[in-house]
Amino acid sequence: MSSDLFALFFSDKGSSKWIKVHERRTLHDVLKEPNYIIPGIPVFYVVSRNSKFYKDFKAGRWVPPS
Repeated sequence: MSSDLFALFFSDKGSSKWIKVHERRTLHDVLKEPNYIIPGIPVFYVVSRNSKFYKDFKAGRWVPPS
């Protein structure tokens, strides 16, 4: 799958900021980031760059369900 088609994000500790994850990083490297929030299980959002949702997501017009 081409990385031009998707983007991967996780949530920043203590804020609603989304951190983009480089596609070539290992899951281990991402999970040991000090700002990564682990809400019980790791949660990543894989978003299609070709979707309207991606534009809304990047603009901050979407929040995860609580």
